[in-house]
Amino acid sequence: MILLGLGENGHTASLFPATPALTVIDRWRREALPTTSRSIASPHLPAINAAGPSVHGHRAAKHEALRATARGEVPASRIRPIGGTLAWFLDAAAAGA
Repeated sequence: MILLGLGENGHTASLFPATPALTVIDRWRREALPTTSRSIASPHLPAINAAGPSVHGHRAAKHEALRATARGEVPASRIRPIGGTLAWFLDAAAAGA
């Protein structure tokens, strides 16, 4: 199980919009590119989806990111557990109650 956060731009697990990591389907992780400011290794979607993750979003600022996720427009919408359940833990503000 992986507990993931949701960024206001819909990123999750250092998978940011319009980055090459979103197209990788044949590897579980990659080293940080020397041209980026990030020094961590990023997981790829196959590794995340194999873990059966839960996703956590909170605060009103995340409401639009959640809507974009539901529409399939941001990296977080690519989280699709292979053998597990995708669970969302939201407060009322994030859910738009």
